[in-house]
Amino acid sequence: MKTDVMLTLLPQLLFLKALAPTLLRIALSVYFAYTARFILEKKHHISVTRIPIVGHVPVWAVSLVSFIIAIVSGLLFVGAWTQIAALLGVVIGLKHAYAARYYPTIVPFPPSTYILLFCISLSLIVTGPGAFALDLPL
Repeated sequence: MKTDVMLTLLPQLLFLKALAPTLLRIALSVYFAYTARFILEKKHHISVTRIPIVGHVPVWAVSLVSFIIAIVSGLLFVGAWTQIAALLGVVIGLKHAYAARYYPTIVPFPPSTYILLFCISLSLIVTGPGAFALDLPL
């Protein structure tokens, strides 16, 4: 009986498979931390930018958004409540992909980067935090 099995070229590295979500989680955290810092530095410029339906966003609301993104970044970095933080990362990724397309001066990265961050967030929802995280499987 023949089975079609794909053999891995480097089976010695399979013990590191729990490290992959960790690397994704930390990369996502770094990008969100940079985004939070960028938004905080440009909060006055962002608050005078007119956004349809909303109008001008107050400075305190821009600071609040930056704080929320920083909290999500911190949770992802330490691996606490990873799936909830990744779900918020999905929302942040979509929102900023839209903003990067129509308002490129108020976000630091192009839309393609935010779509990639959206995909990484979706993958973390499914795979979980990986190694070296505070989350415990139930």
